[in-house]
Amino acid sequence: MIYVTLNTGRRISGYIGDSHLSSSLRTLAPSEVEEVQADGGELNRACTILNLNIRGRRDLVLHFFGATAQEIAMKWM
Repeated sequence: MIYVTLNTGRRISGYIGDSHLSSSLRTLAPSEVEEVQADGGELNRACTILNLNIRGRRDLVLHFFGATAQEIAMKWM
């Protein structure tokens, strides 16, 4: 799952292929995104967006902040 935390404290969450998640992220300005937390398949997609190659356990959870979180949210589609 992916969780996107906004500067208002609101969180948007979902899974790959979730149309509500994608449409919600399309309405955001990059400056609104403060943090992205991801695990599982969503973590793999986030790492692909960032051109990172990680190999780890399925239970791995990573938190991304600042410009890195903004890049993930803006390129999630």
